[in-house]
Formats: sequence, C-alpha cells, structure tokens
Amino acid sequence: MDTVMKGLVGALAAIAPVAARLQRSRCASTAVGFDRAEMDSEAKMEFKPYGLHIMVGSGAPSTWPSNWDTTDTGKAFVAAAKGVKSDVKVKVTACDAPVGHVFVFPASVRYEFQSNPTSTDATRILRVHASKEANEGTLLPKCSPVGPMIFVCSHAARDARCGACGPVLVNTFREEIASLRLAADVFACSHIGGHKYAGNAIIFAARDRQSRGDWFGYVKPDRGHGAAVWTAKTSKT
Repeated sequence: MDTVMKGLVGALAAIAPVAARLQRSRCASTAVGFDRAEMDSEAKMEFKPYGLHIMVGSGAPSTWPSNWDTTDTGKAFVAAAKGVKSDVKVKVTACDAPVGHVFVFPASVRYEFQSNPTSTDATRILRVHASKEANEGTLLPKCSPVGPMIFVCSHAARDARCGACGPVLVNTFREEIASLRLAADVFACSHIGGHKYAGNAIIFAARDRQSRGDWFGYVKPDRGHGAAVWTAKTSKT
C-alpha cells in the first residue's frame, strides 16, 4: 500500500506543474486570447480615414519595439509622410515580409529595395503615390503588382492580445489559403489600431488593381476558412 501511495503522490507531483501551466494558459486565453468574453460581440470598428497605406517589410514581429515608428525605417516613412505636400492621409505599418519589400495600397504594388528603404526612398514613394509626381517613379525600383493580401496585427510589444491572437491567425490563414490553392499572401503586421478587437486583420483584395482594404475584428481561427474564401471571391468582383 505504501508503495502504491508513494507512486500516486509521485504521479500527482509530476502532474501538478502541467496542470498549473494549463490553468495559466486558460487564464491567458480568457484574458488576452480567443476565449475573451467579448470575442463574440459585434466589432464596431471606427478608425480615422486615410487614403494611402504603406506596409514595410521589417523582419520578425518579435524584433519590433512597442512603437515601430521609432525605428530608423519607421522614422524615415513618418518624416516623408509629414514632409511631402499632399491632401492624402498616410498610414505606415511594419510587416514581416522580407526587409526591403514595400507594399503600397490602394495601388496594390510592391517595391523591392536591396535593404531597408532610406528616407530618400520613402520620400519618393510618397511623392509618387500621395502627390502623384510620376517623374519620381523613375528613381525607384520598378514596382510590381500584387494579388490579394492579408495582414494580421501580431504586435506583441504593443498589446498582449495582438501578440496572443495574431501569430495563430497568420498560420491559420496561410494553411487555409494553401489548402484552397489561392494566390494570396499573408503577413503579420505591427499596430493597426483597435487592440480590443484582436484578432484583427486587413484584407486587400486587389479588385481591379485598387484596394483600400477591408478591416475585420474579433477574428478566430475557426473563421479562417470563411475569411480565405471571402478573399478569393472579393478579389474577383
């Protein structure tokens, strides 16, 4: 009997840390993950309107500071947005595309630089797409059109909810798109607003080569298939 009891005590001792980790995981999920109480609420997302969205390839989300605008590349684009004369409101966001890749919406195009874009590069992009100074385009790498794209906020350093939900959704979207054999790209991105709506995503469907983006909040992994199908359908309409 003593041997049996010792065995049970040993087993419980081994299980206890696992149970504690599972409990912490559940708490984290209800606090910042997909089991939050508000996840089934209607997402009444309100954002200040803007006319140009620039997504800048900036490596892994784990390397982004809380305020990406304070990085050298972030500063370059923020300064360009303020310095170029235009009535167009500009939003600049980091994404985990390769460093040097810059996506511009609603034009739905990509520029590929050899390294991080400089302040001069940023200014030229803004002059082409915000001020419509076409001659500046001759000084940039040739841009190429992009297909449908999904960006999911995964900025953990900015908000724990985005850090918990974002990476899971990125993987879910990529798996669903691959299974449906869709020509679409999925990237993690930095803060886009609306932390409380995490997981939140922007889908640029590239309709007729112009897409201002459709925003979604409270996105769960089990809704990934529907979002992927929606992307495919809207990109063709």
